[in-house]
Amino acid sequence: MNTRVIAKNQRKTGALLAYLIAGAGFLSSVPALAAGAIYDAKVDTLTIKAIKAMTCSNKLTPTDVHLDAAGKVLDTSAGTVTVTCAGVGSGKVALAIAKSPTDHYAEKADGTAEAGAVGTLTLILGGGTATSLSTADNYSSTKNIDKMVVAAAKADAAQFTLTPSGTVTTAGNFTYSLASAVWVE
Repeated sequence: MNTRVIAKNQRKTGALLAYLIAGAGFLSSVPALAAGAIYDAKVDTLTIKAIKAMTCSNKLTPTDVHLDAAGKVLDTSAGTVTVTCAGVGSGKVALAIAKSPTDHYAEKADGTAEAGAVGTLTLILGGGTATSLSTADNYSSTKNIDKMVVAAAKADAAQFTLTPSGTVTTAGNFTYSLASAVWVE
């Protein structure tokens, strides 16, 4: 009996195989795919969040600048500025200085002498690389930034130095304007 079942199954399998090879089975019913046609598509949802650009905060630590009898600046430091831009991670931050908010920002600037002060007190930013900024790449509302000192951020912050120079014939206060930003490359 077992012999008959095996022989019967072999005949069925052989007949099916012959049927498929001859092209009469389901293999011949699969359509040929036409070039340039779409037969199936998968739809997914893409969500992109629009957020405001990051702003930075500055911790100013200025120091007095000493003058000799002729008014020449004696000190090599006028303090530091720590720029913190939350969320930068291992990115870069930048700082620029100008005489006033409406002046052009760069890596150095002469201060605006306050009442009583006479002379020139120039501050040069250090602690990074002075990098030019084209007008087309300045997306800030402060459109007059020509050059910034760029430094790697550590724990979202970088420290910049203020190096003074110049001659002040009458001692007094000098003011400057600082612009800080996340640097995107």
